[in-house]
Amino acid sequence: MTPLAPITHDLVLAGGGHAHVEVLRALAMKPVKGLRVTLISRSRTAIYSGMVPGYVAGQYSLSDISVNLDRLCVLGGHRLIIGEIEGLDPVAGTFQLAGRPDIAFDTAAINVGSTPDLDAIPGAREHATPVKPIEGFARRFALVEQSSTAQSIAIVGGGAGGVELALALSARFPERQFHLIDRHAHLLDRLPSGAGTWAAQRLVERGVTLRLEQDVSGIE
Repeated sequence: MTPLAPITHDLVLAGGGHAHVEVLRALAMKPVKGLRVTLISRSRTAIYSGMVPGYVAGQYSLSDISVNLDRLCVLGGHRLIIGEIEGLDPVAGTFQLAGRPDIAFDTAAINVGSTPDLDAIPGAREHATPVKPIEGFARRFALVEQSSTAQSIAIVGGGAGGVELALALSARFPERQFHLIDRHAHLLDRLPSGAGTWAAQRLVERGVTLRLEQDVSGIE
């Protein structure tokens, strides 16, 4: 039996995003001697965000768009810690986790994704469904899908993500009403104007009501 190589370097991956999935996959195929890899994630699966619109539109199941982090870590002999990161101490070289001991690292990579500031709009935390983190949204979407009372749905934000979500939702639920709200005069304001015009035409064809140049001051 070949003895295990001593651990000489700790690599901690914070978050189970796309980049870290690729790092884990590559290291499973070609291990680095003496390297211990630890993945810290909120959940045991990672949702591939590029397939979420297809999931919302009914083209994929949740399992189709999920990466099994447990299995990926077992294949490479990596550690998987399920927890919420509360802080990072670059001097001590540690991550602080909620309700768990600190995790030390020699090298760290952060790929936790973005989280919207729900307190920026009064009532959003109580009444809105944030799209990010994407893992939470994908699982909460099942409740919307099963709900018979969610017949009118408002989407705040006319950027690429909001337009994509509105198109996917209107394809999945053609019998429901959708409103897309944005403070700008045109959709996709960061892209060439032709893209916003095309998106507006497609959404109107789907029966989506566009409410442009309007700010959301609160949700009740």
